Amino acid sequence: MKRAAYGIDLGTTNSCIARFTGAGALTVIPIDGGPTVPSVVAFDGREWLCGRRAANHAMLEPHNAVRSIKRHMGEEHYRVRLGGEELSPVQVSAKILAYLKAQAEAAIGEAIREVVITVPAWFNEPQRRATVAAGEMAGLTVTRIINEPTAAALAYRADGAREEAEERWLVYDLGGGTFDCSILAVSGTCKEVLASCGNTFLGGDDFDHRIVLHLVDGIRDRDGIDPSADPLAMARLRHLAEQAKIRLSTEVEAPIHDHFEIGGRHLDLVTALTRGAFNALIEDYLESTLAKARQALEEARITAANIERVLLVGGSTRIPKVQERVAQALGIEPEAYVDVDLSVALGAGAQSALDAGLSFAQVVVDIAPHALGVAALGDEDERSAAALVARGLFDEDGPAEGAWDHHPLTFVPIIRKNTRLPARFVEEFYTSIDEQGVIEVAVYQGESRNTRDNVHVGAFFVPLPPMPAGSPVQIGFEYDRNGLIQVSVSEKGGALKRYTMDLNRSAAGNSEPALRRRPLTVDEGSEDGDGSADEAAGVLNFLIERVERRLAEGPEEAHPEVHELLASYRQQLAAGDDERLDGLEEALYAWLDASGEEEERLSAV
Repeated sequence: MKRAAYGIDLGTTNSCIARFTGAGALTVIPIDGGPTVPSVVAFDGREWLCGRRAANHAMLEPHNAVRSIKRHMGEEHYRVRLGGEELSPVQVSAKILAYLKAQAEAAIGEAIREVVITVPAWFNEPQRRATVAAGEMAGLTVTRIINEPTAAALAYRADGAREEAEERWLVYDLGGGTFDCSILAVSGTCKEVLASCGNTFLGGDDFDHRIVLHLVDGIRDRDGIDPSADPLAMARLRHLAEQAKIRLSTEVEAPIHDHFEIGGRHLDLVTALTRGAFNALIEDYLESTLAKARQALEEARITAANIERVLLVGGSTRIPKVQERVAQALGIEPEAYVDVDLSVALGAGAQSALDAGLSFAQVVVDIAPHALGVAALGDEDERSAAALVARGLFDEDGPAEGAWDHHPLTFVPIIRKNTRLPARFVEEFYTSIDEQGVIEVAVYQGESRNTRDNVHVGAFFVPLPPMPAGSPVQIGFEYDRNGLIQVSVSEKGGALKRYTMDLNRSAAGNSEPALRRRPLTVDEGSEDGDGSADEAAGVLNFLIERVERRLAEGPEEAHPEVHELLASYRQQLAAGDDERLDGLEEALYAWLDASGEEEERLSAV
């Protein structure tokens, strides 16, 4: 059995590593004389710097340092130039993790390999995959990714608090760069996440930026100097802003004194920031966090009155105004039960101990923070067709090449948001053309009905025996506790052939036929197989009547493109060309929607 287990909080502004030993001790490993390390990487011309040395160097050469890289995790093409290299967010994060690993190993005298790493609950699939990749690049085996609010809830029990049965907790996690709010049901040692909401671009960094803008405005007004174009001056102002923010957590006024040289001019900065002024600067940010908290409560189907504990997590929750607004909004005094900077790392260590089979008895049930599904031809594509008609990108042969940017617009969720993990669900789709021998499974994550508003996770091709249009295909999603997914595809009927691919290693494609959300229109409206042809004909004729009625409401010469579509539709209806009818039908329904027709598609059938 392993002697110890390790957890890492890879934070936006600070990072931390915790250790759980077989003796039952859960502690943070001090590095560079403190429990947390600045998440900063720099290059001084000779060597790479991390942590406090990097943060100090950033004051001297801000162009040779990078901070808050976590905000760009999952951005495939984002790069920072440092040390003569173009570094990705994964590479920068890997340097931070490698530094934590090396310094912790030196402190405890043993090798660290397997770890649990935390991420914001609101992180999407590419961001989680990037975190795993950074850990592996740093020489670590990432056994699990755990959400930060969930980790913090684990740390609550690790702190030795009394066991309470049947409680609802709200974890309010406001860190340096991200915000999360999670609702948990707690019974004894079992914790179940009910809902999570958040913002991956909101935290203490944004508060610092507001103070910097406030100081810049003051310098312009008083001294007629604009420091915003001077990188050294702005780096100094960011440091002063952060120090003032920290000081205002315990004092009502923070003096700000410094000397600058900007554009050859000397400037003595002598000012102060009051707590009241700071509160006004960040009020809109705080309100946005409370809106997310209310959303989480709504998704968990409970009210604030049902919450027994509000747990504060993250360094920004030290701000008195944050605590005051949370108490006012939820009607309960929040608890800072463990050091708010350390609780996430401690919880990660606790989860690592659970995974390693060490004596740490808790049960955690987490959720999918976002819906997962696929792109398939459906309602969003039908609505979009009207715009294509107007742009001349749609004719009787269907959409022109490039009209839909290769993936369908309709997002079909397979695993819904807030589904308990691990989870596996299967949905049925239908081939879109005759003799279709391959499909592209395009996986998206998000809550919008339109794929363009969601995150493209990945795509892959699956070969199938040639089948007629409208043949059923089953797609299954398996979503594990790390928030990582696998996808399986099988044809329905006969000997099932299954294809499973890990999307961490799949590549996107862009040239194969799409799936359909529903069977071809000729098959719709018939569940028992009796009279299906007559019923389908009724649907088609009713569509003609609706379009003609809508056209008659305006000038006869209006919408010539729709008149042409309708004429083509009548011709193909007589010819019985189902494939061409399908495209024309989608365009006509989309025009009806766009022209203000709100009637349900089959309401009169």
